Amino acid sequence: MADQWQKVTAEKVGDIIDVSELQSGSVELLKSDMRPEKYIQALTSAEKWSDAVKVMAHTLPRREAIWWACICARNMEVLAKNKAEALALKAAEKWVYKPTDENRRKAFLQAQKGDAPSVGTLSSLAAACSGGKLSLGEGQSADLDGSAVPQIVSTVVIISATEKEADQTNQMLNSFLQKGIDIACGGNGQVKGQED
Repeated sequence: MADQWQKVTAEKVGDIIDVSELQSGSVELLKSDMRPEKYIQALTSAEKWSDAVKVMAHTLPRREAIWWACICARNMEVLAKNKAEALALKAAEKWVYKPTDENRRKAFLQAQKGDAPSVGTLSSLAAACSGGKLSLGEGQSADLDGSAVPQIVSTVVIISATEKEADQTNQMLNSFLQKGIDIACGGNGQVKGQED
């Protein structure tokens, strides 16, 4: 399976993430020159779910990482109850389908209407940050930090997993990681046998 992660371009984990962001037990699993997909597999085998999510968010290219966040967030109850959050998620998805500066600007504006740190708002914010400086029109612009995208994505995925009962969180994180692996392999994140 690791050889099929065609969306992964990084050769080493150290090239994509500062390991100081990870728990010490996770760092102990990291071998020098370890490829990201091997490390994610080691983390999931050791049930280091949140750190596996963090590494996956750094491993995927920005567009694919934001898509992963969107599909993980898609069925959260907050989206049914809060129109601004639902619209924010749709704005993020629209950017994934067509990653233009105009869609990035719309995602940014929609994120301003949301209830951060909720999943819709954060997904839109990730889309907005995906390309750095953003023109807002009328001579205004926003300097957005693209390096924040993996952190925002991992936050969305973890929040999405914690909506269910506490004893289901790890199961949800594992399910979401399988979606991430499917995306890393060139799929759309819709894993057979898993509910959307």
